[in-house]
Amino acid sequence: MNRTARFACGLLPLLLACSTDGPSEPATPQPSASEAQAGRMFATEELADPLAWRFPDVVANDGNRFGDFLQLAREASAPHVIAASLQALARQLERGAAMPDGAALGAVIERDARARDARVAARALVLAKTALRRRVPLSTLPELLASLGDEPRFSDGAGRLALLDVIRAAERPSQSVPMMSLLFDSVAAKAPYVESNALQTLAQFAPQISDRPRLLACGLIALEDDDAGVRGRGLDLLGATWRGYDPSIISAVYERLDDPSPHVRSKACLALARMKYAPAIHRIVDLLGDASINSYGYDEMPALEGGPSKQVLTGSPWGSVQDAAVLALHTLAGDSLDLIRVTPENAPKDIAHNAALTRAWYQRERAGLPRDVPL
Repeated sequence: MNRTARFACGLLPLLLACSTDGPSEPATPQPSASEAQAGRMFATEELADPLAWRFPDVVANDGNRFGDFLQLAREASAPHVIAASLQALARQLERGAAMPDGAALGAVIERDARARDARVAARALVLAKTALRRRVPLSTLPELLASLGDEPRFSDGAGRLALLDVIRAAERPSQSVPMMSLLFDSVAAKAPYVESNALQTLAQFAPQISDRPRLLACGLIALEDDDAGVRGRGLDLLGATWRGYDPSIISAVYERLDDPSPHVRSKACLALARMKYAPAIHRIVDLLGDASINSYGYDEMPALEGGPSKQVLTGSPWGSVQDAAVLALHTLAGDSLDLIRVTPENAPKDIAHNAALTRAWYQRERAGLPRDVPL
């Protein structure tokens, strides 16, 4: 029996404990013939999938087994066993397992993220994201992501989204040249859901990024995209990046208040509010009567692990252009505008009431509001 099979036998009682077929047999000093056979199967391709995918579930009931699962991930040869081990490691980190050795974990992630098996590669990237959230140091990760970005399966679609998810979990990706290069390359992807995801990530880290002209250029280019989701994320980026008075940028955002997509009109309201550009009040107030639902959905795309998946961008936390306009005007007005709390059971009435309160506030205050609005 090879080393991996012997190790699998050691974990066998743990596996059987989560089996739905009944309780396991009492532990014995030496594995029985059937247990030894199961151990050999566990280290090969012969293991039945139901047992392989029940394997990570034992983590919830078995304390800190991080070292065991890390060893199994390093030594197993069957892709489905490796994938299950990586999933177990991520769950261990989520449940607060003792801080692991970053070098050993990083080596496993780097090897398995390059695996041909899609399940293994996907699980490795999820583990990397989880480790970053736990502040586990992964020093070789930026270079790994950059090299993966050159592979066809990670150039667009779900593969590229998986890389962007890892970058978003990093504490300061702006300090990594490889990560930033991957982000800016993703903005130019041909898949709308990749472009919008990259723009969202840039907006998230905009305060850390010193190259503001490049950020603003990405946002302005996105406003001309045919896809409403991309235009919306471009507005998010401009709102997060803009500092100071710039007529060309303000005018570009103003144009999107008349965008045919309710989603984009909502995003334009919120971008102007985030810019704290008070003269925009005179334009945003015109949308208080726009009850168009601003949800926006993406087309289906293949998941990295296979099978269909769908992303939906809903426009939360607002549900209509009117909601977004009220929220934007409340942000710009500050304490001078009092609104009632919107409750789920009375949402339509509460929203309409807040819109009426906002209109009344505007009529009272309009004479004193700044009016240097570019045309």
